Amino acid sequence: MYVDFADDRLEVTDEMTGETKKAEVFVAILPFSHYTYCEAVWSQRKEDLIKGCENAMLYFEGGPGSYCSRQSQGCRYP
Repeated sequence: MYVDFADDRLEVTDEMTGETKKAEVFVAILPFSHYTYCEAVWSQRKEDLIKGCENAMLYFEGGPGSYCSRQSQGCRYP
């Protein structure tokens, strides 16, 4: 899964106050199938990156079992 943030930001407007904020666009792509997932997040901070990756894996309905490979006792392979 390739992940990155788009160069351009989105402008989000609060309907109640009319206040506008800039949002980053998180993009995840599965390279062989070209399936794409996009999500607006408030920043490019680590927390938003991790949440975007988590949401992308939920959208793609999973990931490889090797995500668990560095856990000796805490994770069992399927």
